Amino acid sequence: MSVLRIPETESRSIFGPIRFRGCLPKNCVFISIKAIIFLAFLANICLGQGDPGSFRSYSSPDGYYMVSLQENWKVEGFKCAGITAKDNSNPAMGIVYLSRLHEGFDILPSGVTPESYLEDYSAEDFSVGGSSVQDVQIKGYEDASFYQNQDIVYILSGLPLTSAPTSAKALRCSFTIDGIPVEGSFIIKTRELFGYGTIIDYFLGIYAPADQFDQEAPSLLAYFNSVQLNPQYRNICIPRSGGCTKCLDNDCCSHECDLQGNCD
Repeated sequence: MSVLRIPETESRSIFGPIRFRGCLPKNCVFISIKAIIFLAFLANICLGQGDPGSFRSYSSPDGYYMVSLQENWKVEGFKCAGITAKDNSNPAMGIVYLSRLHEGFDILPSGVTPESYLEDYSAEDFSVGGSSVQDVQIKGYEDASFYQNQDIVYILSGLPLTSAPTSAKALRCSFTIDGIPVEGSFIIKTRELFGYGTIIDYFLGIYAPADQFDQEAPSLLAYFNSVQLNPQYRNICIPRSGGCTKCLDNDCCSHECDLQGNCD
């Protein structure tokens, strides 16, 4: 999967190895205040659902994110860009929690919409690493309430977080993974860079074998809504700007957050 690249760093996509670019300060040429707001927003999508007692807490291999899952799941980390997770016993089932895809050398053409990204580009991203993803087709639009997450409702509200034109949609789709019929529900937000190209601000969602999706959706949403940015990485993924650091208890802290993610 083409995820935010860091020189000489390799990680893995949902299905295999990829290289990615993160947002470590020394590698960032420019991060606007509004881009920082969107990163902070991603870090706050963590409203857990379901019975936490039946889940186990997993950390991504790079330590940046935590997620609550049942046993026998594998988590892949992409530093500030997010995580993915899949069921080892059912590779056609998983969650996606990623931001700022196709930023940089692999930027998408101008005019890409959430719908055209899903149908024309997502299969290629998913297919990196050996698995074959094909036949992505949109089945319809998902109601924001499906995700049981107020931050997702806000993303889909259309309120701009940047000055660049954006579009956010929740889409139900069908596709195949190595010939297995799969159904997925994804939130995709695109950002047009003034005619230069399009990046994917958010690619978030869940997927499962088509005949299991309705049954597995509540558990998958619970996993998805449990994702949290490790507090010690907030100062890396949400760097200070304008004299402020966004912490868990203060949106404009005058110093770096502590190890628990708080200002005071």
